[in-house]
Amino acid sequence: MTASNRTALVTGASRGIGRAIAIGLAQRGYDVVINDIERQKDALAGVAKEIETLGRRVLTVCADVSSKADVTAMAKAVGDAFGHLDAVVNNAGILIAGDVEGLKEEYWDSVMDVNAKGTFLVVQAVLPMMKARRYGRIVNIASIGGKHGAPEQAHYSASKAAVMGFTRVLAQEVGADGITANCVCPGIILTDMGAGQSRRSRGQEELAGQNRHASHRRSRGCCRCGGLLCFGRCGFRDRPDAECRRRHRAKLTSIPRRPNSRSMP
Repeated sequence: MTASNRTALVTGASRGIGRAIAIGLAQRGYDVVINDIERQKDALAGVAKEIETLGRRVLTVCADVSSKADVTAMAKAVGDAFGHLDAVVNNAGILIAGDVEGLKEEYWDSVMDVNAKGTFLVVQAVLPMMKARRYGRIVNIASIGGKHGAPEQAHYSASKAAVMGFTRVLAQEVGADGITANCVCPGIILTDMGAGQSRRSRGQEELAGQNRHASHRRSRGCCRCGGLLCFGRCGFRDRPDAECRRRHRAKLTSIPRRPNSRSMP
């Protein structure tokens, strides 16, 4: 099978990462099904035109990935239009920033429904087509936030960690059917959503810099970031701080450990 007769579905394809992936697949010879919610239909139409100029077929489907009925209808539309599906990229996702104390329940539910439940529903709907041909490539877009977290993103980080765990299990379940499942964890990318998060992160880093010395004094010299348990990370910076790790290890070695206990990474 060559790429020229393969079909891929990309959710959240109206902008940002999803748009880039959809166009990239078309450039590599895939026919592409692009999806997003109804209010993004104009942006989807623009992406569809770009794919058509590349000489590939394109199907636009407006559907809410958190709705089982919408996802089921989308999978049927794919089957009716192309007869098969070879790859799916679960990219649809949302982020509504808010700290844990003030986070509204509906924000938690919305983020989990789109990011985690949506990934599950799409995979569940397209698996029969992939199993029928004993071939499929599933790529779920998670986030570095699912691994490390960030302030005001507890619900987002939890949803992306769920995607990572889901993908691990999925890969074990479908491997014997010729289907692979993998997860990608991007950092902050300057898409419409990522740019807003980047601005918030810069503000947090400035605040961290202002408070670093005061925090250091409160922590009794534990480490530069002022946190007694910073797990090797300083303030809001994205790189490990070697001095922090060294000091934490030194403190841990002075604490009697029970048999089989694990040291801090």
